[in-house]
Amino acid sequence: MLRAATHGLTGYVILAGLQALALGVRGLAAAPAAVPLAGRVVSAEGEPVAGAQVWIYTAGLLGEEARAVSAISDSEGRFAIPERALADAPPEARVIIAWAEGQALTWQFQAEAPDPSQLRLILGPAAAFAGWVHDASRQPLGNVTVRVACLVLPDPRRFLALDPALNLLTTKTQPDGTFSLPGIPPQAQVWLELQGPDSAWKMLSVSASEAADLDLTLVPTGRLAGRVTLAETGQPAAGLLVCCESGAGKNQAQALTDAAGRYQISHLEEGEYKVWVQPSPSLLEWIPTGP
Repeated sequence: MLRAATHGLTGYVILAGLQALALGVRGLAAAPAAVPLAGRVVSAEGEPVAGAQVWIYTAGLLGEEARAVSAISDSEGRFAIPERALADAPPEARVIIAWAEGQALTWQFQAEAPDPSQLRLILGPAAAFAGWVHDASRQPLGNVTVRVACLVLPDPRRFLALDPALNLLTTKTQPDGTFSLPGIPPQAQVWLELQGPDSAWKMLSVSASEAADLDLTLVPTGRLAGRVTLAETGQPAAGLLVCCESGAGKNQAQALTDAAGRYQISHLEEGEYKVWVQPSPSLLEWIPTGP
């Protein structure tokens, strides 16, 4: 076991990768025609929603960059994005996301749309996540980024991993540590991500029913550092994934080794961690170089 001071990114990365893979499987079954993406944004009552933001989001596979193109709905709730703006985004990996002030974010996979030129995005009432972020001595922590990393809907079961670059469903805590995060579907299970300037990265799963008064603790940040070499030759092993997991199994994080075989995993909570290397742990040995 190794000592460190985390929460991990592994769960979110896996969810984002699974989302992209799932979309790819759908795309194999029915590749949409190369037509503009267009449609209407309406309320739960069927009324047009003007000024709604619409993103065409392409979730990248592991190691690939996510991409997004956006539009604003007009007075009749209509929007359109020409195909040329999406030329480098494969249709089978596209997700259409819509959001408006006071409404819950919604999304639809293009591969599931009967006609991508006649999309209908329905915005409903939203739940608000609110709470207080503090340190272990219950002193408030300001300027902590609080964002939704993933949304999961129960029926039918669907999930959406949100890339930080989209800047959706994200906020920062006030100097007194409080925050409010509106726009979340009330039936959703949410993976909430917190990151303070000097605090460990943290992710937790929260349902909308329990999100009205969250009490969240962040601890000072720590790190694990080391070097990965080939057991037989002692040569550095570059480009391998080093993973760590806390003794309780709930906190995970990862990093890639550089050309010298070195890695560093930051923003870790204090505790004991199991460390392993992928994809060939049997060929490698871990040489500690830091705390």
